[in-house]
Amino acid sequence: NHVTKENAVVNNNASLSFSGDKSVGIYAKKAIVNLTGTGINDISVGKEGIGVVAEDSTVNLLTDYGFQIKDNGVGLYAKNTDTSTGTMNVRYTGANAPSVVGTGAYFEMTGSPITNKLNVNVENVSNTKEGMIGIYAAGGTFTNEGNVKITNNDTLGFGIIASGANVINKGDITLEDSSNVTKPNIGMYT
Repeated sequence: NHVTKENAVVNNNASLSFSGDKSVGIYAKKAIVNLTGTGINDISVGKEGIGVVAEDSTVNLLTDYGFQIKDNGVGLYAKNTDTSTGTMNVRYTGANAPSVVGTGAYFEMTGSPITNKLNVNVENVSNTKEGMIGIYAAGGTFTNEGNVKITNNDTLGFGIIASGANVINKGDITLEDSSNVTKPNIGMYT
């Protein structure tokens, strides 16, 4: 027999904290990933870290679920992976430095269309000026049915960024007012 996402299940209800750079909280391939948490810092990763990596899988948030990321970190990286309903709260606590951003969810499509049903909230705790990204979608067709909210203070914010992707947005995107007219917050950027 071979492993399919119908017979491999990952259940996590524990808090995970990794201080090392490029750390990954959970890695799943061809699995159903069920996450239960508090909604705040359920998975914390270091610089360039990723809270959950899921490939050819399904991610279910059974409660509100929290990620804490640092410089160029990502809460959820989903390759050819659908998500269920739920809310992910991503707190960026990294450096305020050039070329440093934080991303709530990164979706990559190489085959069938993908649908996100998660609400994605990204909070720029350390106030990095380079900005926060709610959802980054790359390749293929991506449908967003969840709401996206970026909480930042006088910094750049993007609801959804598409790179080589056909994006259909059915959710609400909430951004704060920008105090700099030359660097506006942007709902969708392609």
